[in-house]
Amino acid sequence: MRPQHIAVFTDILRADPQTLAHELHSILTATEHEFSSDDARDAYADVIRALGRFQHASAFPRAFEAVAGETFRPLPQIVRCSVCQGDDVVRDATARWDAERGEWSLAGLLDDHTCETCGANGSTVVTHEASAPHADIRVRIAPLADHPDAGRTGTVLRPNHVRGGLYLRLDRRASEAVERVALADLDQIEIHVPTTLGRSATV
Repeated sequence: MRPQHIAVFTDILRADPQTLAHELHSILTATEHEFSSDDARDAYADVIRALGRFQHASAFPRAFEAVAGETFRPLPQIVRCSVCQGDDVVRDATARWDAERGEWSLAGLLDDHTCETCGANGSTVVTHEASAPHADIRVRIAPLADHPDAGRTGTVLRPNHVRGGLYLRLDRRASEAVERVALADLDQIEIHVPTTLGRSATV
């Protein structure tokens, strides 16, 4: 490896999460770049993404969100009965009287769940799954996802009824002659959090 390449690589290894986030965002969004092809650009993005994950763990995706100027969060979860697949599930809990508020407040959760549709009961009768967003909802493939388009944003196109997941219409890069459609699993997708007056709103 040539000395100048070693110096550049050393600088990248020592970079803080914000610097790596800026670099990744620039790579993913630049309309013009110095790489020989988009494949070469994406390969370099994979290196920066892997390095950020390895060096800085959760600090890296947080830094990437700040740089990107948009906020995304994992898809909300649905609790289903593993017997009938219904979602009318309750969980045993304990409550404690709050004298100041004059009402009962949740003190703790117990292990057992009950499906009020079929009556199944126990600690293993529920499953958790991601709630798929509707068409045209703005989403992002998580920056740290094991996906060739990790970090790219777009909108939901339609579900894939054969293997699961969603088809996404990705935001087009200037170098792309046609609209790119990607298939991603639900656990690879993050949903856009709208902002109000510059602050994240609860969705």
